[in-house]
Amino acid sequence: MPARLPGIATAYLLAGLLIAAAQGEVPPSPDASPGEVQPAVDADPAKEIVQRLQGLDAATRAELVRYLQEDVPPPPAPLSQAEGSTARGLDPALVAQGQAAFQSYCIDCHDAERSLNKRKSFAGWLSTTKRMAAKTDANIPGSAVTPIATYLTSVASAGSGNGGLLDSARELMDGSSSFSPNATISTMWRGADQHDIMNPDFYADVWVGADWQPEGPLSATVMACTSCHSDFNFSKGYSVELVDGSATLDLLKLVDRDRESGRRGDGTTGDCGDCPAAEWTAKVKAGRFVVPFGAFQGMSHPGVYRTLDNPLIFDMGRRYSPGGIRYLPVFGAPYSDEGVNLDLGAPLPRDFSAGLSLYAVNGFQGDLSWSPGDGRSYSDNNRTPAGGARLTVGNSLLKFGASLMGGQMQDDGADDRLFYHCYGVDLVYRHEDLFRFYFEYAARQSDFKPVDDPEYFYGIVAEGELRIIKEPRIGFLVRYDTLEQHRYIVFPDSSIQRYTWGFTVALPGPTSLMLNHEIWTSSDFGEFHLLGARWVASF
Repeated sequence: MPARLPGIATAYLLAGLLIAAAQGEVPPSPDASPGEVQPAVDADPAKEIVQRLQGLDAATRAELVRYLQEDVPPPPAPLSQAEGSTARGLDPALVAQGQAAFQSYCIDCHDAERSLNKRKSFAGWLSTTKRMAAKTDANIPGSAVTPIATYLTSVASAGSGNGGLLDSARELMDGSSSFSPNATISTMWRGADQHDIMNPDFYADVWVGADWQPEGPLSATVMACTSCHSDFNFSKGYSVELVDGSATLDLLKLVDRDRESGRRGDGTTGDCGDCPAAEWTAKVKAGRFVVPFGAFQGMSHPGVYRTLDNPLIFDMGRRYSPGGIRYLPVFGAPYSDEGVNLDLGAPLPRDFSAGLSLYAVNGFQGDLSWSPGDGRSYSDNNRTPAGGARLTVGNSLLKFGASLMGGQMQDDGADDRLFYHCYGVDLVYRHEDLFRFYFEYAARQSDFKPVDDPEYFYGIVAEGELRIIKEPRIGFLVRYDTLEQHRYIVFPDSSIQRYTWGFTVALPGPTSLMLNHEIWTSSDFGEFHLLGARWVASF
């Protein structure tokens, strides 16, 4: 045992150095005497904080520095304005830059009106923008985070004193702006002329989460939701699922401290930071997270839904399923699992960028074939991790994606190995906030223990939305999706087609309303109609 002590001590020392690097702390050099005072990296934290509030005029910066240094009460009226600045002391050039970035990166999932109906301080918008930029497939350059937050502050600010800038400066000073709670409450109702759909009538789809997004390379996310799988517990009541519980390490920030606040190599900060370098990304995520397979996994949140139900290929709890065992999807969404994920991003010519996700997770589970219930376990049932990859290429108008995933489902020690493979392609096109088109194909091939031929599930979804009224925003939506299953031992060959049309309405405040009419058709059960509504409020 004593022989292991040097190795253990070395491991603790390396861990301490890594944590110190992540937190931006530099240990004193061995040559320094105990009483020697090391030079401070930042002698004036107030000026450093104000430097991060980019886009302010000189008068605003001076008053903010005095406020932080001397703790003087904020003036009752907005701060003095420099000539050419906006009404809130923000630089019009940076606001315009942020507006362009917002239109390019932030309305793939959200309506512009839905975002602009919220009211937050600059620190609140900065935290929200960081959280959105951290999502897989977001492709928001780090250089665009502050301009987007500045633009949103200029049009949807909250707080006292110059659009909340004084409050934001204090929050940045004490570090409280790094923590960002969020919640979405989505109440829906679905009624059909045939009661073989799962979970009809009213349902409360509630998501609650929090993010920790400091300036350093380490961040964390926690998200939980009410589960539609209440039939898996004895009370038949609500159960809560952990959608995300992960920590992320930004590898480029870890090795280059100047990336943390968009600083250049000389320590100065420009309006957009070092834009070319900020488009390169390399992050490692570990814990429980939504597995990046397909485009819809990135949209698996009621705050960005456009319809009542998920596409049939990913619909787990609201499908047509007499007895609960028919018409299984490719797999449910969101599909969360435990593991590790490496996200890489790189700029391409002509405003294009590429993203690559490589991950290892516990994977699907099942003793005969894939079991949706067993797959919700928080631990693996065998010793072989599953793996997959997702590649995306696109720009602000068009994005193409391809996904692949595979693994083993059988219990540890089983005689027969049960393999599965999933693959898919997707395409998203949009023209500003006027028109959006989404297409995805996904398939799963999985072994079934009693027979030699694997079962096969696949389908498509094609969805388009056109804005027909600008204020308040009303969109008209149509969707066509299918689900095919072959060699499924219970119901060998069958298919479903669904036609959906409806409206999306942006309501006052951070709320929206969706109204849908669905027509389900199949050679097995004929045709039936479903009507539904979903009301969403995000905070």
